[in-house]
Parts: sequence; C-alpha cells; structure tokens
Amino acid sequence: MITLHVIDKDNWEDCIRLKPKPEQEKWIAPNLYSIAEAQFMEGFETRAIFQDDEMIGFVMYGLHPHDDNYWIYRFMIDGKFQGMHYAKPAIRLVLDEIRHSPNRTDDVMLCYKTGNERAKRLYAQIGFTEVGYAPWGDMMAKYSFV
Repeated sequence: MITLHVIDKDNWEDCIRLKPKPEQEKWIAPNLYSIAEAQFMEGFETRAIFQDDEMIGFVMYGLHPHDDNYWIYRFMIDGKFQGMHYAKPAIRLVLDEIRHSPNRTDDVMLCYKTGNERAKRLYAQIGFTEVGYAPWGDMMAKYSFV
C-alpha cells in the first residue's frame, strides 16, 4: 500500500539517502536540496512516499505565490523501486492531498526537463497535459480537477 508521510526529524535522513538511477540524476535536484528549499518556501510541503513500511520516494509541492496554482516541484521514486508501479498511485495521493487542501485550486502544475521521456509518459498517463515551455526551458504540464 502506497502512503505519504510528512518529512520530519525522524525520517529526513532516510529521505536524503533516496536517489534516482544514476542516468536520471540530471533530471531532479537531490532530496536534501529540496528539503532545505522547502524551509524557505511558504506553503510548500514535503512528503516521503512509502510502500507499506519502506520509504521509496519523495515529493515536494505547494501553492505558488506568483500564479496561485499548486505546483509539484519534485517527484522521485528511488532507483531500486522504479518499474514496480508505485509512481502513479503516489502522484494520485499527492493530487488527492491538494484536492482536499483548504486552499485548493482547479489546476496543478509541474515541469519536467525536455528529453525526460519517462516523466512525460508518466504525467500524461495521470492526466497532465502539456501547456508549453517555461521561461527556464522546461516543459510545463497541467492537471485540472474540473
């Protein structure tokens, strides 16, 4: 069973040990960086992704102050747990948390690097649609609750 848990003083060190496959490291910031970054981004949440009692991934999301949309800033499944069909249920749990948040928005945004075909396929299967390139060059995609 896939669940999300708050990153806290008891599990953050386990979280920073999670890594994507070596060839994927160019696609995502390390979890340590993301956990630190979230401390300075008001309204952003960090979650550990668990399969039963084992931490298998990380996600960071929040309400962005510049466009008033929720953004999934980081999403990763540890390399040794990839290909086991954990990513889709984990993203759906994140979307469910956002859907039930007091500041819910109609849309959730995310970005991925051009060339990251695996992310592109995954997000499309969940229901994200590409909406164009961000000023920094990443592809932006949107998920709509309505």
